[in-house]
Amino acid sequence: MTKLCDDNWISLKDAIKQQQYGLAPTKYKYKEDQIIADFHAYIDKTYGQHYMTEEQNIECFDVWLALGESMPTFRNTAIKYLWRYGKKHGSNKDDLLKVLHYVIMMLYVDPYKEVNEDYRRT
Repeated sequence: MTKLCDDNWISLKDAIKQQQYGLAPTKYKYKEDQIIADFHAYIDKTYGQHYMTEEQNIECFDVWLALGESMPTFRNTAIKYLWRYGKKHGSNKDDLLKVLHYVIMMLYVDPYKEVNEDYRRT
């Protein structure tokens, strides 16, 4: 944390933003910054878990992408986790983080994915 003035502390990122662009730090009303940080930690945790092969560093996502079936699979899996939210283990935050993860993968397949990559677009 960086001391701004008086007793106000801001992150180094916000201090740089203020200095470079003259922008005040964003004050999130709905804890978006905390939710994004939790989501980032969740994504980091998924790498190297039980769905990835050890030898080849291949995830199930990679197979879906290679088969050209990723978009409907990501969409349908996101729907599954939305559907089960509140039913398995109560209002389970992990179900919503999984929904976000599958939606992020949908963004990767469509607007963020390079057209010249090896995977076919679905």
